[in-house]
Parts: sequence; structure tokens; C-alpha cells
Amino acid sequence: MEKLINFLMSEGIEEVELLIKERKEKILTFQNSILLPPYERELKEFSARGIKEGKLGFVPSAEVFDFRELARQLLISTNLGPKVNFHFPYSGSCLPKRKVFDPALEDITCADLISQGREILAKLTQLNSRINANFNISLIIEYITIVNSNGTYFKYPVSELTYQLTGIVEGSKTGVTRMLFSSKFVPFPQEKLEEIAFYYSLANNLVDFKLSSCPVILDPQAGWTLFYRFYTGVNGENILKGVSPLAGKVGERIFSPKLSILDDPTLDYLPGSIPVDDEGVLTSRKILVEKGVLKGFIFDLFTASGYGTSSTGNGLKHTMWMKGMEFPPRPNFTTLFCQPGNLTVKEMITSLEEGILIEEVLGFHSGNILAGDFSVNVGMGYLIKNGKPRGRVGGCMVSGNIYSLFNDDITLSKECEAIGRYYIPYLKLGKINITN
Repeated sequence: MEKLINFLMSEGIEEVELLIKERKEKILTFQNSILLPPYERELKEFSARGIKEGKLGFVPSAEVFDFRELARQLLISTNLGPKVNFHFPYSGSCLPKRKVFDPALEDITCADLISQGREILAKLTQLNSRINANFNISLIIEYITIVNSNGTYFKYPVSELTYQLTGIVEGSKTGVTRMLFSSKFVPFPQEKLEEIAFYYSLANNLVDFKLSSCPVILDPQAGWTLFYRFYTGVNGENILKGVSPLAGKVGERIFSPKLSILDDPTLDYLPGSIPVDDEGVLTSRKILVEKGVLKGFIFDLFTASGYGTSSTGNGLKHTMWMKGMEFPPRPNFTTLFCQPGNLTVKEMITSLEEGILIEEVLGFHSGNILAGDFSVNVGMGYLIKNGKPRGRVGGCMVSGNIYSLFNDDITLSKECEAIGRYYIPYLKLGKINITN
């Protein structure tokens, strides 16, 4: 890499950044409990960025190709690129200690995953023989190298194991789903199998439901859609453009004092617990909301320079809609962590006289996301009456605005679950609009 950097600089690029990701994937899919052909691949991706005369260039590639051709493309890109007011960082080569890689996952074969998948499906059948299930297991090992001409050099591995198990409900477009995201090997929990079996029996009992508003409990699988609205509010791009409703509100109370939200890459064995971002900036634990008060935003190098501050270590090559080396870094969470509350999920349910437990929503992108609005269909939800789940509700939609609902009567569970890059508790909202 040093030779390539020196060559690119000799061709007129003033600053150079190289990012390499070597990726191994194993993906298994059981459809209606039947194994489909396993998918396995190895992939090496490469991207280069350069700064010349205050302009930023970007060239992605599947490999490190001919030095002269790379220099030619990078010079063209810098000539056409945006004006920037930052330099690639000097972060050294000493990584903060993070638990984001499990060497044991390297030794797991597709045959091991198949055996585990069949064992889990057999256990589910023992709990309820009527369940047809879809089951996805994904195992990713990635080796990341980032180096720049200003002295930054990092190389580190990450691992990610994902389970998604769904008991398909007849007559619906979805099913009862439980997920697990981890950077170390963990078996699929027996507790989640028992939950699928229990709620599957309820899901086949469609109940009449005519409330126009009621309290709602959101499973993390549904609750992350509300926190996604918060992400757009603290995203440095939207702050810089002046289109975020949170612009200029640092130090003001925006949510209930019960809510404290962080960007936290220090949590053990979560996929977002990376030591550096995709620009070579060291990541750190950041308080975004403390007891309801807004404390700050997330920035990459570009948006931070425009705002007159430093990168927060959130320049990442993934968004909600895309992920890959062909995209430039943008502000995003390492792991959004909402600190838990004092009640267990069971206590939250038993405290509800009448309301809905929502496990899954459809159309999370509906509504004015930037303003905090949402209007989503209930994909899988259950009527709660006198503290007990009674059956599945169908054909209804919930809507509202997080900047109102997170200020009203809100309760957080003791339990938190990882859903992708979100590590959040169950949410109980006082009243929410229902459309049948």
C-alpha cells in the first residue's frame, strides 16, 4: 500500500486514502423448512480517495488494478469532485480494544450451519408441529485495512452472525419473527423458539379490533423504525443543509427525561462496535440525548468540516438503503443505543388494560421521515386485553410523530435487543393513532 500511495502522490495527488475490505460470506436459507442451495463467496473490495487543490476524488474498484490507470481515474475524479475543507486524519496505528470479532466463527463451515439450522427447526417443530418456517442464517467475516498518506494505518477483523427465523402465518403476508445479531458465536436461544411457538398460536386467531387510538408496545423489530426518524434528525448532512428539525437545538429538551440515546461502538460483540470508521477516524462513545436533552450530532469528515467541527468517527459506507465500497462515506451510527428502563417486557404487557403489542411494521419509509412522522401498517401485532395477548390484529395502521410521542407517556423495558445497528429496548407509548 505504501508503494501505491507514493506513486499516486508522485502523479500529483496531494493526499491519498486507501480502503480494502476482504469479505467471506456464508448464507443459508430454509424456505418452508426446506433447505435451498447454500450461498458462499469470497470478495475483495477496494476504494481510493484523493485530495488535489482542495477537491475530493473517489474511485471504487473490485481490486487494486494498474497503478497508472488508478492515478488517471483519481485525477479525473478530483478535477470533477466537490470542494472540501478537510484533510485525511492522522490517527496513528494503535487501535482501541473492541470486541467485534470471534475467531471461532472462522472455523464454521456451511455444513456446520446446515446442521445447526436443521436442529433449530426440529426444536421449533417439537414446540408446534403446525409451523412452517423460513430461516435465514448469515455468517460474515471481514478483514479491513485503511491507510492514508498522513500516517494512518489500521488493519482489523470483524465478524457478524445473523439469524432470522419466521413462523409463516397462513392468510398473512408475514409471520412471527425472531432475530439475533452478534459478532460472536451464539446458538439461537430456546427462549426465542418458545416465543415463536406461543405467538404463532395467537397469530392464527384474528380478532376484531376497532379502537381509534390506544397504548402500544413496540418490539425492537418495530421500534427501530421510530429511532430511524431520530437518525435523520442528528445526521450531519441534514444539519449542514439546515433541514433537520433538530438544527440549532443542542442543549434543549427534545424528548422525555426517560430517554437517553447514544452512538456506542464500545458494546461487546455487536456488529457496529468497530474501532475506526471508514475514513480512518477513531470511533468513540457519544451521548446524543441525555435525559431528553439534545447533546450533539454525528458527522463524517465532509459534514464536520462544513459545520466547523471535527468528525465524530461516523463516516461509514452504509446507509439504510445501500452498503458497499462503491459508495462514499456518509454520517451513520456505529450502534444506536437507547438506554433501558425499569420494567420487564412481561410487566409492560400485564400493565396494559387494552392496547396492541406490535412486533413488525410494513412500509417503514412512509410519512415525512425527516420531520419525525411515521405512518406504517401493522405487519404482525396482537391485541392486549386485561394484561394478556388475545389474538392477532389485522388490517390496521399506526401513525404519529416521534417528537410528540417521545415526549408523552413513554416507558422503556429492561431488556434491549440488537436489530442491525440499533440496540434498543421495547417501547410502550401512551396513546397512538390507529386506522383500521
